[in-house]
Amino acid sequence: MAKVRSIELKIKPNQENVVYAISLVDMPAIESNFMTFKKEEIPIMLSFDEDKHIITGPALIPNKKMWRTPESLGQKEGAFVYASDDTVIQCAQMFLANLKNNSITIMHEVPADGVKLTESWIVSDPKTDKSAALGFKDIPKNTWFVSYKIENPEVWALCKSKKLQGFSIESIFALGKVQESEEEYSELAEMMDYIAQFETQDANYPLSMCKLSEEEKGHVIKTMRIQCAAYPWDTCISDQKAKGLSDESASKICGYIKSQD
Repeated sequence: MAKVRSIELKIKPNQENVVYAISLVDMPAIESNFMTFKKEEIPIMLSFDEDKHIITGPALIPNKKMWRTPESLGQKEGAFVYASDDTVIQCAQMFLANLKNNSITIMHEVPADGVKLTESWIVSDPKTDKSAALGFKDIPKNTWFVSYKIENPEVWALCKSKKLQGFSIESIFALGKVQESEEEYSELAEMMDYIAQFETQDANYPLSMCKLSEEEKGHVIKTMRIQCAAYPWDTCISDQKAKGLSDESASKICGYIKSQD
């Protein structure tokens, strides 16, 4: 068991908008909840309609914990943040109500011309939802899904080449109180992978870690050392393989994690 800091993302009572845009990115913060093909061991972050040039994927997953550095939170320590079911639903509703349909960017930096929203929905029944028919698995109820038609050949090529692999929202949330809990090591896998994927340069992962400053990366390493020093090797290997990694890839990741003890 390890101590984990969590903060709920909230919408203020009189807040008129929370999601100002959706961005196509190389490494979505919610990536660990995308399905995996067991045969190919490749995570699916976007579903493609080749004929219509439409991409589909989750914009926000309820209660999915995402690691944030101290700087991004304006606090002394980093923490996992998450949005409740109600907050995810409100985000989806407010996005459309404020006519943000075609507010989409590339890597949170530049507007994506020729990319238009065609669908936005909340998953009501994961078993019968359209997302399941598109190949997504283990998607919880109340996940916010979006579909975009890509009319820009350059953007389509970036998506097909996996240089852009999913969606990330651009938003302004209020932060709830810090919650501290004892959780299983597997709950910390995302934070550990965040640094380990970059350091090992494993081919299975995009390398968004390179966009962090040395100070930000240092905070992730420090937190990992403190909370995960006793992470058992067998448990680590099991957690990584459960994500669809090969024995070799799992060993690389766990080897780096244990080197930080």
